[in-house]
Amino acid sequence: MVDGTIRLEYTARGQTKHHIFSLVSANAIPDMLRKRKQDRLLEITACVECGAAVRQLDDGSAASLACTRCPAVFPGDGGRFSFLTDELRSACGITTTDRVSTSPHDAPTLELIARYPEGLILDCGAGNRSTWYPNVVNLEIAPYPSTEVLGVNERLPFRDESFDAVLSLAVLEHVANPFQSAREIGRVLKKGGVLYASAPLLQPVHGYPHHYFNMTAQGLTQLFSEHIERHEQYVLPSGHPVWTLNWLVQAWANGLQGQTRERFLDTPLRDFLTDPAELLGNSMVSELDQKVCFEIASMTTLLALKRT
Repeated sequence: MVDGTIRLEYTARGQTKHHIFSLVSANAIPDMLRKRKQDRLLEITACVECGAAVRQLDDGSAASLACTRCPAVFPGDGGRFSFLTDELRSACGITTTDRVSTSPHDAPTLELIARYPEGLILDCGAGNRSTWYPNVVNLEIAPYPSTEVLGVNERLPFRDESFDAVLSLAVLEHVANPFQSAREIGRVLKKGGVLYASAPLLQPVHGYPHHYFNMTAQGLTQLFSEHIERHEQYVLPSGHPVWTLNWLVQAWANGLQGQTRERFLDTPLRDFLTDPAELLGNSMVSELDQKVCFEIASMTTLLALKRT
């Protein structure tokens, strides 16, 4: 169902340009548009086992694929291309979850979408997008309505240099091997293509279903250092420290009960600006739920034995 149109602006060589897209709900993508996108994808998809081209299987499902070199077969999933093999699910720690990752496209993303109206942009770990674009490929580990390709970041099912731009927005913290994911993103990005990536620094734990790594601005740059030549970094309003402060205070309050919780909420902020060691015996600290401690801990510790 076509919902209308959207006029997206972008800047090229100092001039403001625009492109008009038809707005399509991800919950009701017309078969014609879905088929057109799949035809484009067939030109760039690759076997996750050997890297060779794939072909469609004549089994009644337009989404079923087979490798042209090795014996690998990839059955479609609800009309989507699926490269989520059992081996990859196990190797990358993919588990099912009832949590849904969803967020709107921000301004820089919309600018990229407008800049490459005839190109292809990979939304690598797209979550559940409400709007469908003909030039954006939504890759996910979960079969959301907007998902077009099921696969893992650590072994992307695409040929080298297939995309004009790649989006990795609040995804890398949920990837078991972000270094391998970054190498794969660099591999499928065209020379001179645009990388737009974000990752948390001080966000507490939030698994979809897992949360492995946070990183500094330097760490995020280092992940992609093999491929990127020049870059700029900034803190968008959606990443302002006020979000961290709000998250921490809410999590702490939710980890306390009764009068202790009320006393925490009524305590002036300046009372916490002291040596933290002096606060460890305070009930607002000592009674904090252990689950919340792991969610917002300053540091966690592991004691383990090597496998025999």
